[in-house]
Amino acid sequence: MEFEPLKKEILSKKIKPIYLLHGEEPFFIDQVEHLLEENVLTDAEKAFNQTIFYAKDTNSQQVLEALKRAPMMSERQLVVLREAQDFKEWDQLTSYVKAPYPTSVFVICFKYKKFDSRLGFYKNMSPKAVDFISKKIYEDKVPTWISSYLAQKGYSISTGAALLTGNHLGAELSNISNELDKLCLILPKGTMIDKFHIEKYIGINKDFNVFELQKALVKRDVVLVNRIVQYFEANIKKNPLIMTISTMYSYFMKTYLYHEVANADNATKAKVLGVNPFFIKDYQAAANRWSVGKLMYIFHILREYDVRSKGVNNNHVSEAQLCKELFLKIQAV
Repeated sequence: MEFEPLKKEILSKKIKPIYLLHGEEPFFIDQVEHLLEENVLTDAEKAFNQTIFYAKDTNSQQVLEALKRAPMMSERQLVVLREAQDFKEWDQLTSYVKAPYPTSVFVICFKYKKFDSRLGFYKNMSPKAVDFISKKIYEDKVPTWISSYLAQKGYSISTGAALLTGNHLGAELSNISNELDKLCLILPKGTMIDKFHIEKYIGINKDFNVFELQKALVKRDVVLVNRIVQYFEANIKKNPLIMTISTMYSYFMKTYLYHEVANADNATKAKVLGVNPFFIKDYQAAANRWSVGKLMYIFHILREYDVRSKGVNNNHVSEAQLCKELFLKIQAV
């Protein structure tokens, strides 16, 4: 089941006895758990009928005892197993999930990967159970997700601001939503969020960020590259080198992939690169700037500085200085 239909079902109080929430994206798992905690029980009922377990601190017997209890002054009870990827005793719960108690709602929050479908627990789950797989959003879909997330809260955002936010924060939805929630606390509903708001409240400088650095490198704009790198050096805590290297590696890998599909149509290029079609022209320019051979050398440089940023063969060089060295070498390629 997809997130939006499941959300509507929960809000309409169509509650199922078992919710297996699993997959690579923890954000949607947290969202579904929150929806269930808000809609299965009233605040007055929670004191006696809501039990939350953490997998590392519990066992199957404790979970079963909770699930088989009768609810107190309520039609049902809620039992949540958090961090379920660390739970080991699934076999002991198989008989329960095959025939769950109608007065218990069992929520299993299994994060960062899919549940093993070969286990008896999974194969024997009641047909009434909800099997929700939380999938990662591809990088090219993040700006659209940002716009949708803000629209639900009564805000809008310019295309440029959404692209800037997604490019800087990556595809980790929990991190993005935290930053957007801060904006919503500060700005009045109905605000059109632009690059100024992103720069002021999230701390992403619209002129000095990795996105602008990439464009400056492509244009061989040595002055601008040096200005941006100097900004990174002076604000290294806001722009940690390990994050910058990761972002640059992704950028150069997409440039490498562009060479592989250079003769394809833009829709195919966008799909292979995993980016918004809006960015195809940028990767075309990057591919013109760096040949496959040059990209292979850049990957070598990035690996070297990734290792050094983690303290290996570093000779006590500061993170800021490593940042400067890294981009001096990339500029020269």
